[in-house]
Parts: sequence; C-alpha cells; structure tokens
Amino acid sequence: MFARDRASKSNGALVTSGPLLVGGIMATNVCLGIRKNEPELQALLNKALAEMVADGTLAATSQEWFGVDLSPKG
Repeated sequence: MFARDRASKSNGALVTSGPLLVGGIMATNVCLGIRKNEPELQALLNKALAEMVADGTLAATSQEWFGVDLSPKG
C-alpha cells in the first residue's frame, strides 16, 4: 500500500498498475517481541488481537491505515 499511497500524493507523476492484492499478503508471519518471562503479557496481547479480529476493529484499522483490509482471515 506504500506504492499506492505515494502514487496518490504524486500529482500524477507516479501510477500503480496490476491487481490490488488483499489479505495478509506480506504479513503471514508477523511477530511482536515480548520477554519469555511474561506469559501474562502474551495472553493479554493474544486476547486483545482476537477481540479486534472478532469485532472488526483490526480490519477497520487496516482499512484506515493501508486502504485495504489486511487482517487475518479464518
């Protein structure tokens, strides 16, 4: 989405082409580093992410920032 953003701000100097890819195309193994001795933090993060997926917040945030829903499916 970086390219699309830059093209839209270039006053026509840049254009994008090809199909719009949606889904977790570049984020299949995204991770967040946390300390091994903090399983409570991992549980809180996993719960928050699951809730965001379930209520659509993650999809809405992705749409807002990237212009496409890149949230995990299924």
